Amino acid sequence: MTQPLVSVIIPVYQCRDTVGGALESVFAQSLPAEQVEVIAVDDGSTDGGGELLDELARAHDRLTVVHQPNSGGAGAPRNRGLELASGTFVFFLDADDRLGPEALERMTAMAERNGTDIVLGKQVGTGGRKAPKVFDRSVERTHVLDPGSDLFGRMSMAALQLFRRSLVERAGLRFTEGLVAHEDQLFTAGAYLNAGGVSVLADYDCYYWAAREDGSSATQGAGAPPADLYAIIGRAMRQVADHTEPGETRERLNRRYLRLEVFGRLDRLYLDSSPDDRKVTLTGCRELLEEWYTPAQRELAHPSTG
Repeated sequence: MTQPLVSVIIPVYQCRDTVGGALESVFAQSLPAEQVEVIAVDDGSTDGGGELLDELARAHDRLTVVHQPNSGGAGAPRNRGLELASGTFVFFLDADDRLGPEALERMTAMAERNGTDIVLGKQVGTGGRKAPKVFDRSVERTHVLDPGSDLFGRMSMAALQLFRRSLVERAGLRFTEGLVAHEDQLFTAGAYLNAGGVSVLADYDCYYWAAREDGSSATQGAGAPPADLYAIIGRAMRQVADHTEPGETRERLNRRYLRLEVFGRLDRLYLDSSPDDRKVTLTGCRELLEEWYTPAQRELAHPSTG
């Protein structure tokens, strides 16, 4: 059997109404059918989604379906998909979302043309969902460690993009398991830090990012509990430090976490949280600030005018 060019991994939980559309968007890709492997991992669905996947697999020999007990988040099913993937590239698609018809062809071509390990294809929000503001222009080759690069601060850490599988295996990347959100923080950031190069494809709508009508998507709410969140962010900032020397690049990358997960959360979510969550949030923020809020970070936040 010929090795597929790309393996599409879809974690599925309580998505019977949408997963069929997600899969059809993969089956309809402009790449030749034999170049696309599809792996759907049913994470203990109770809404009939697992049975629907089995039905679809009987009609599509490109689709492999795995069933497992519920794990509490997308991390474990994505990791199971990675164990089975055989493509040169892997792409993670959520069961609520869909791909543009030429998305995989365009992204793999861009990666092969430039020898890059990651392609961040243009993401478009639907149903009121907001997409990252990083798609103002296509970039053939860049890196988050390049001097002056603003990619790390502007992109989403959602792993909904194309990764060269050899990068994933070489760097030992896996998703954090058991979290309802932020399970991809360490995976995505680790991929960008270890990549040989990154491409941004901004001139084609690759990924349609949906908002569920009932607002129940984990990433549409407050996300992981504060204790889990700050443990992950602390590890993410140490991951940046492991790949950078003290100085401008480290401060620029870690500014992302301070801006979004410390100052941003105190501004957006703190007042609406429970007293217990407020206490955990304050402790988590204080610990991150004590370790990472350097004089250089203060200058980034409040540039001097003198």
